[in-house]
Amino acid sequence: MLYTKDIKKYLLRLSVFALISQPFWILAFNADEFMDNLFNLNIFFTLVVSLAAAWGFKEKKWILFAGGFLLLSFVNFDYSVTGLILMLIFYLCCNRPWLGALLYTASYLPALWGDMADPLALKIGGRAIGFEIFALLAVSLIFLPTHTGVTINKWFFYAFYPRPSVGSLSGQAVGPIKCFGLFCPPKRKEI
Repeated sequence: MLYTKDIKKYLLRLSVFALISQPFWILAFNADEFMDNLFNLNIFFTLVVSLAAAWGFKEKKWILFAGGFLLLSFVNFDYSVTGLILMLIFYLCCNRPWLGALLYTASYLPALWGDMADPLALKIGGRAIGFEIFALLAVSLIFLPTHTGVTINKWFFYAFYPRPSVGSLSGQAVGPIKCFGLFCPPKRKEI
């Protein structure tokens, strides 16, 4: 919505990725009960439905917004309605970071009244605090101003993440860096 030209193509690509990643997500977290978790949907499905609902909110297509909200409420999505709420906070408060930080913090305050039966809850003195409370540690990073005017040359990042190529295997230069390390074979001597 803010950084895409065609929201429908973006939703399609995100949907395809959600479908492709679902079996791997089940295998990673619930491999013993694959078929039982087939409709325990991963975060990418939450992003698809939340983005469609947020788009409906922006375009005043209230049926789309309500449908997304209800779908997230009654189907087993990872993050459920919380994903939509956070997406709306980020979208609506992009020009007012102080308000976004306030709403973000308020959205996680119910975690202070966690459930003692929750195995992930932090239990202190007979009280349970939901593990979601730790999301508040990220509030300053999420709402920190990023438009500082500082530009970094794209080659700077290749120093940290060089792309593998034939050159890197032969000890030749790849971009601005040279292959050094255990996995690079020694240079051949010319005869």
